[in-house]
Amino acid sequence: MTEKTGRTAPRTAILAFPAGAYVGITQAADGPAADAALLGGGITLGILLAPVLFKGAAKATAASTRKSAK
Repeated sequence: MTEKTGRTAPRTAILAFPAGAYVGITQAADGPAADAALLGGGITLGILLAPVLFKGAAKATAASTRKSAK
């Protein structure tokens, strides 16, 4: 948390951006830069969207379980 704004960065962003950058940089050494950028960006988006997808899947499973219990 910063002293001036009192805000914190989301934990997934703290994990996603360095992971995507690392993958992009290491892949750029072996192949085309465009492919490396797409892969790094995909990794970043995948990490950022994973909690949303898992939360939605959990809600769907809970609703399905409640429906079948009736």
